[in-house]
Amino acid sequence: RRVRGRYFWAGWNFFLIITSLTGDSIILFASIKYKAIKLHGVIVAFIQHIAASDILISISLLPTAVSLITNDWIFGPLLCQISPYLINPGYDAGRLLICGMTVCKLLLLKYPLRSLSWTAGHAHLTCA
Repeated sequence: RRVRGRYFWAGWNFFLIITSLTGDSIILFASIKYKAIKLHGVIVAFIQHIAASDILISISLLPTAVSLITNDWIFGPLLCQISPYLINPGYDAGRLLICGMTVCKLLLLKYPLRSLSWTAGHAHLTCA
C-alpha cells in the first residue's frame, strides 16, 4: 500500500514537471520569438518572469520525484541539504511576481495615460 502511494506521488510529480516545462516553454517561446501575447509590454514581461520561476520550481522538483521512485535519496548529502533552498526561492519569486503584476494592472487601470510611457524594459528591471 505504501509503495503504491509513493508511485502515485512520483507519477504526480513527473506529470507536474512535464506539463509545467512544456507549458512554460511554450509561453516563453511564443512571447519572446513570435510576440504572440498581445498585452501591454509590462504585463508580458511579468508573465515571462513568472514562467521562468515556474521552470526553476519544476526542475528543482525532479530530485524529489526520483527519490520517491527509488525510496532513497541518491543525489548525495549536499543536494539533500540544499534542495529546500533551491525550491523556496522559486516559490517566493513567483509570489512576488504575481503581486507585482497585480499592482501593475491596478496602475494601468488607474493611470492609463502614464502607462503609455512604460516599457517592457522597465518591467524587466523591476522583476530583476
